[in-house]
Amino acid sequence: MPKVSIVVSGGSSKGAYQIGFFNALKKSGLASSIEAISATSIGTINAYAFLTNKIDLAEQLWLNLNVNGIWNFKSKIKNEKFLTNSLSKLISENDYIYCDFYVTLSEMSTMSAQYFNLKGKINPLKEKILETSISIPLLTFPPFQQKDKIYFDGGVTDNIPTTPIINKKHDILFIVHFTPECTIIPIPTILQADVIYINMSQSDKFKKGNFNFKREQVQEMIEEGERYTLLKINEYLLHQQQKTIYKRDINYYYFSGANLLALLNRLLRIDKVKRILYIRNIKRKYKNLKKWCRK
Repeated sequence: MPKVSIVVSGGSSKGAYQIGFFNALKKSGLASSIEAISATSIGTINAYAFLTNKIDLAEQLWLNLNVNGIWNFKSKIKNEKFLTNSLSKLISENDYIYCDFYVTLSEMSTMSAQYFNLKGKINPLKEKILETSISIPLLTFPPFQQKDKIYFDGGVTDNIPTTPIINKKHDILFIVHFTPECTIIPIPTILQADVIYINMSQSDKFKKGNFNFKREQVQEMIEEGERYTLLKINEYLLHQQQKTIYKRDINYYYFSGANLLALLNRLLRIDKVKRILYIRNIKRKYKNLKKWCRK
């Protein structure tokens, strides 16, 4: 099985597409091959739900938010304590992260991105890091202070956090984001891996806006995230199949060229009638091989 790594960006309400992405990943059979995930902002919570087998619960929490606009969102967060209650359902000290899971936070004094690996059993410090990953001052949770450092939402300083996994050995890297023009083109040459960009903004049904949490809109985003991801995975698998067929054809012609001289010498040693029959036999075998290569 190929080694798979994933980068999950932030995106506020657009994070609902990521639930669809993780649903598609389960259906594709690649979920068991994940070696590392690097996430930021809302992508952290979605990735955590996936890694702890709670993606169905996360989907229900998304659908239950059911508000539209920043002020309605802020009211629900403040008055109903929606995020606090939701995270308490999602995060448990009994949870265990089986792979490298890098969470991005922004450090306030330097305004730089810091990365924390939460692999292993969840503890109170890791819970605080998860909560802080969606800590937007004056809107969601207060910043998190540890010693002389103050941390908040990592999406502010690194919204597509490739840094933690740039040197890891993997065969496939998914980058899930919403940026119209992705500026991380050098990645394939650095990693020597197959990079699959899941850019939801290229979907025909992409919904703009950061605080569109209405139930029907969220449902559509989840479904479209799954559909679009499966489309990209199938495109990748088809491309891999075509490369395999091309290599097979190259190997065949290389073999034929290497034996051409021996074939000519053999033809010269037999009489004319046998030579004609032999050539016809070669042609028939060649036609059968061409048909096989097209399959």
